[in-house]
Amino acid sequence: GASPDFELEASLSQERLEHVFATISPTMRAVLLLRLRDDRSWDEIAKDLELTVREVRRYLARGYEKLRVALEA
Repeated sequence: GASPDFELEASLSQERLEHVFATISPTMRAVLLLRLRDDRSWDEIAKDLELTVREVRRYLARGYEKLRVALEA
């Protein structure tokens, strides 16, 4: 199996990710999940959530930044 260190690191990352998702706006959460989990295009996300593509890009940029910071912490 995976080393205990790796498992600890993975669970820490999971916790940090969950914290980020718990603290961001519902819209940003939806945009990130549609992109990362469901692999939707910017256009599809915009249509699904009734946003402009520009808004989707902005949510993704800010959301990715929050995730990156959380995973580096």
